[in-house]
Amino acid sequence: MNGSDCCQNCGVPRPTAWWEPLPSEQREQIKAASMGMWAPYLNSTKKHVSGAEIVHDKFHVSKHLNEAVDQVRRSEHKPSESARSSGWSRNIEIF
Repeated sequence: MNGSDCCQNCGVPRPTAWWEPLPSEQREQIKAASMGMWAPYLNSTKKHVSGAEIVHDKFHVSKHLNEAVDQVRRSEHKPSESARSSGWSRNIEIF
């Protein structure tokens, strides 16, 4: 791969640079592609290997799941607006 095969300003290889050299007969035989969740990887794979099942590594799946659970936990932990205005949340901090 040369410099034109890299994403602009980031040095990461352009995802299409992996698919374009493969003849269409080989691309049609690909049944699954494992990758991270970066949009250019997903879009390039869907475009060049449309029949392949996309499989994400468990690190990225776990990361997104943990972030979602954390976001819900934080939103449920916040005292409601009515509790704040009534002084309930201030009184609970005394204990």
